[in-house]
Amino acid sequence: MRSKQSNQDQLGRAIKKLRQDLGISASELAKRSGLSRSYISYLESGRFKDVGLDKFARIAAALEVSADQLLIAAGYLPASRETVDIRLTLRRELGLKGNTLEQAMEFLRFLTDRKPRSLGTP
Repeated sequence: MRSKQSNQDQLGRAIKKLRQDLGISASELAKRSGLSRSYISYLESGRFKDVGLDKFARIAAALEVSADQLLIAAGYLPASRETVDIRLTLRRELGLKGNTLEQAMEFLRFLTDRKPRSLGTP
């Protein structure tokens, strides 16, 4: 069984890794989440008591991941093929960010919205 301290460390490490994968500073994460820079620093270093749902949701949104994806990254939930975040994958594997990432997402939405054609029709 994991101790509370190791759980805190895991969440902090996951937040820091996701932030770095996104290519933003701790100050930028603080700005995007509406939390203080010092709170983000304490959180990433594992020195906090309770995050709270509101702060947790704000951090996840600022990191552009869902709450379950943040919990998976921290090791609280098991990863499965169904929980793959395409945005995170495009950032990590292809280095896409900003406008390029949004264009890729739009293209993927376009591809999934298209109706398949049968071979005999134009």
